[in-house]
Amino acid sequence: LTALATSAASETVLKAAVDMGCDSTGQNAYGETAYMVANRKGYRMAGGFGMSSMSSGNLGPQMSTTRSQQSLRRASWMPASRRMGRGAGPADDDLRGQDSDEASSALNLFGSSSSAPTSSVATKRRSGVMLGANQVAAVPKAQMSLDLDWNAEKTLDRKDLESALQQTYGPRARIAIDEVVDKSIVASRNFRACSGRVQNVKCRVMFDDDNEAREQQVRSTTGRAVQAQLAANMGLAATAVDFEAEAKMDEVNMLTLKLDSDSSSILCGACLLY
Repeated sequence: LTALATSAASETVLKAAVDMGCDSTGQNAYGETAYMVANRKGYRMAGGFGMSSMSSGNLGPQMSTTRSQQSLRRASWMPASRRMGRGAGPADDDLRGQDSDEASSALNLFGSSSSAPTSSVATKRRSGVMLGANQVAAVPKAQMSLDLDWNAEKTLDRKDLESALQQTYGPRARIAIDEVVDKSIVASRNFRACSGRVQNVKCRVMFDDDNEAREQQVRSTTGRAVQAQLAANMGLAATAVDFEAEAKMDEVNMLTLKLDSDSSSILCGACLLY
């Protein structure tokens, strides 16, 4: 609340904050409450809201003097029609609209409060892959990095590529497509003499078993069986796929995780226990 007062929040915003549970007696580092800060800064405050829990004696005569000055200032900008009892004018409507906007800002700012209106939309917490009961997720032990050139006019779909690679390397392989980009025919080692469009695909194929990964790497670097199968799986000619660089096998020595704060704490505890 003192932070709001320091940033010159209006009376409406402060009142909304108090109504939603902010402690009106809380003090800043200088021992000032939000109401003391507001009055020190000299902008309008009617008082009364949220003030029942504060002793008026703590504020002293300075508070009363400041309130009188603020009442005079309010009277100076109040529309003449309102002062003369002829009802509210357009200016009053504008002021009320401004207060409504400020109140909405306060509701948004304090939307996490337990006493916030039930109509406010709760932010849905995003989560990663959820494992079922007794389900285990293993970290792959080895991976192959593939650099493939495709002589295909149609833009390659990532899901189709993933499916084609899965069929080629087996159901236990895990596929990660890193990049699909257009490539100049001149820059292609395999399709310089061809016409049409060339697309380059960089991907990783991960395995839970080192031996299986090694076998697949040898299979990928000898003959054209892998290229022909990939082309067939994508509905292309057997010569439409080729390795731009030799398939490389690496051990998985690093794992990147995206965690929320709760999962991070749990993981730290598990690592310490391990």
